[in-house]
Amino acid sequence: MGQLVSTAITVAIGFIYSGFLGYRALSRCDEQAKQEYLVFWSVMGPSLVVEHLLGTILAQVLPFYFLLRLVWITWLVLPTTRGADIVFNHFLGPATRYWQTRNPPFNPTR
Repeated sequence: MGQLVSTAITVAIGFIYSGFLGYRALSRCDEQAKQEYLVFWSVMGPSLVVEHLLGTILAQVLPFYFLLRLVWITWLVLPTTRGADIVFNHFLGPATRYWQTRNPPFNPTR
């Protein structure tokens, strides 16, 4: 039962609330807000891939996995915590820049 409630709250915060904030940023033509939600989805995508690949194992190993997942996604999406910015600026951004400098850009027209 706790898993169902946690998943429902996670979906509400991670997708519905963030989708609403992204829509509001697009409709107001707020460039700063657009960038914030682009960063959020850039972090949320890899988070979802990791969860998809390891979620079942983590749920068995970590007793409060669903609560931790809820806290993680809430921290990422809230504008007051700017968690997605922290993850992007300290981990994903540098990793992506490192990878780009060592690999030529993909060009399907060549």
